[in-house]
Amino acid sequence: MIYQVIVEDLTFEIEISDDQVRIDGEVVFVDLAALDKANEYSLILEGSSQPIHATKQGRGTWDILSNKRSFHVNVLDRLGRAIRGAEEQESQVEHPEVVIAPMPGTIVDVKVEEGDSVEAGQGLVIVEAMKMENEVKADAGGCVQIIHVASGDAVEKGTVLVELVPPGERTS
Repeated sequence: MIYQVIVEDLTFEIEISDDQVRIDGEVVFVDLAALDKANEYSLILEGSSQPIHATKQGRGTWDILSNKRSFHVNVLDRLGRAIRGAEEQESQVEHPEVVIAPMPGTIVDVKVEEGDSVEAGQGLVIVEAMKMENEVKADAGGCVQIIHVASGDAVEKGTVLVELVPPGERTS
């Protein structure tokens, strides 16, 4: 079975067969074992073992904690890749969209300016929470109409960060 695995901004093709695993065409030794505690695993990659905490967020979507670093991971099989491709073709803002803070934190960087065109999945704002930087991305393509935050601002979960309008629609 071939999977497309997206870890933050990196994409890998992982092929799993009965006797081997290939990551981007290269054979690697991988073993994953569930531990006694819920959501806890031991990952052995190329002979190096490390504990990971994996929480399923949805179909093929996981939040992974390893070595005090957090990763958002999407695992797509053939059907998942087809669905994502169809969604990307249709992922243009049809009405104004607000992009909100997913957690409380501090704005580290605003990566866009008012009037910029953005694509689905493009990073808009970096929020630091619990000493980790999290990139907040556009769910759909569009044009940046209003930026509500600046570097150094403290935000609560649900705070409106950026407003997008459909592509080609004028910003105020």
